[in-house]
Amino acid sequence: MIRALELAVACDVRLVTTRSSFGLPEIKLGIPSVIDAGLLQQYVGLGHAKEMILTGDLYPATAPQLAGLCNRLVEPSGLEEVLETFLAKVTSHTTTVLASQKRLFETWQNTTTNVGIDVGVGEFVGTFAAADTMEALTRYGAELGIERESAVGDGPPRRSDPQQCENRRGHPRMTKPLEGMLVVSLEQAVAAPLATCRLADAGARVIKIERTSGDFARGYDRAVHGESAYFVWLNRGKESICLDFTREEDAALLRAMISRADVFVQNLGPGAAARAGLEAESLVEANPRLVACTISGYGRTGPYAQMKAYDLLIQAESGLASVTGTPEAPGRVGVSACDIAAGLSAHAGIVEALLRRATTGSGGVVDVSMFAAMAEWMAVPLLHWEHQHTIWPRVGLNHPVIAPYGAYPTAGEGMVLVGIQNDVQWRRFAERLLDRPELAGDERYATNVERVAHRAEIDGLVEGFLAPLTADEAVARLVQVDIPCARINGVPELAAHPQLSRLGVDTPAGTVSVTAPPTQHSTWSLESASVPALDQHGAALREEFATTEAP
Repeated sequence: MIRALELAVACDVRLVTTRSSFGLPEIKLGIPSVIDAGLLQQYVGLGHAKEMILTGDLYPATAPQLAGLCNRLVEPSGLEEVLETFLAKVTSHTTTVLASQKRLFETWQNTTTNVGIDVGVGEFVGTFAAADTMEALTRYGAELGIERESAVGDGPPRRSDPQQCENRRGHPRMTKPLEGMLVVSLEQAVAAPLATCRLADAGARVIKIERTSGDFARGYDRAVHGESAYFVWLNRGKESICLDFTREEDAALLRAMISRADVFVQNLGPGAAARAGLEAESLVEANPRLVACTISGYGRTGPYAQMKAYDLLIQAESGLASVTGTPEAPGRVGVSACDIAAGLSAHAGIVEALLRRATTGSGGVVDVSMFAAMAEWMAVPLLHWEHQHTIWPRVGLNHPVIAPYGAYPTAGEGMVLVGIQNDVQWRRFAERLLDRPELAGDERYATNVERVAHRAEIDGLVEGFLAPLTADEAVARLVQVDIPCARINGVPELAAHPQLSRLGVDTPAGTVSVTAPPTQHSTWSLESASVPALDQHGAALREEFATTEAP
């Protein structure tokens, strides 16, 4: 067989005998590789691919460099049986299912790779002064002294246009941006699960690694038909497997998963990843295309690196609690703000690293800390302190440096938040709602700085206007003259809000409606997904990844 390696990387599955060898001997004859240069690195890593392409050396199929290329290594005597078993499994599916699965892998390849293949084919044809790929292959075989035993197709297989793929209803399907990406996440609680949930929403395959007792967020509450609200929120579209790293079998399985992954995420406690041999730098060194993301409390270096960190601890340490609450006492932000900030930052960092990899071919390390994420959110109070030596006061549901911008009572039990952020809005409020045009030009209220200095008087004017009105009446009057405002809603009002978008997810206890992600795209849409039971996919994943030995 000529060009065995080229054919191997163009195939979907490779069943290889232990006596096989792969390489690019044509390099030593001065003949450029074609498909190999475009596809080889995704199977063996960028470093090994460059070595093979530059040297032309042959490697036995059992070599560690080829671990990602061979789906299964078998003794020659057992190849026929393994092949028959594999074909029986594949042919048990309908052609529609098989075509759908193949399209998923096809979309993995990006435009840069396609262009590279086209260029390589052109060079290959030009080397033999041939009219087309078929003639070039014939001349290549003749030069090696090998007769072609069967017809060869016209060039490398072309990937289908993602926009031409169809769903099972026959309508064009919209390819998600991360389809074909494999994400392996050793995650718990909120920050890492939020980041990988966003990746799953965008089409990535996410394998969630859990301790044998499960992600401890599963036990935070029993609010959703006996399931944890936190877990239901953050784990849709993932596969769950329990691993015990003290068992070599499980440690090897994780290494095998990471060797084939595009992204690895972990938010273990301080030092735990290093003790398990999962330092981000070493993982990327072994798999140069890998994006390895570490989420920690305070970062991996510095005097606080070994400090345990939870959301409320970071709210306190970062100064967030000092600007939250009332004048009498600091308060907690009502949701897990630091966890969420870190998770969203990790998601952005991972996507940035994947974009860079699309142009350079190399992955890298993404480091995110909860403290750094929240410190960035605290930039404005910090700048006020460092440049004016002023400390932001705790003012409850009011803005410390804009007035009037806060919550005010109305007739009855409702409250309304009024947000006047500029001088034009103040003049409109004074003239059209207070019916006191002289206040619009009053120097005490002419600018925001002056209004903040006279906050008590300003608050009295707003409260006087709102006092005789119900909340609904107040909002209607304010909206009528284009003054920003909002009702002070509770969770029951959010649940019934006309602007709330929802998404259905399947859980072990039944289907649940959750809030939909805030990002909507014109080119693809979010679909319903399932929240996994503990170790739901463990058996299937063990079988799948046991066939790949980590390098």
